[in-house]
Amino acid sequence: MFQPSPEKIRRINKRLEGLTSMASPETDPQGMYTGVPDDPYEVPVQDADDL
Repeated sequence: MFQPSPEKIRRINKRLEGLTSMASPETDPQGMYTGVPDDPYEVPVQDADDL
């Protein structure tokens, strides 16, 4: 099985950290795209456009 080098893993993780740091709750306050609503106790509702 292929195992990437530790250096490659470090570079990938650094790039992923940069991408995930751009995400913030203010960009998706109602959880429409991420599925994570602002209110953690809110029960998600699936509607027709989610299918």
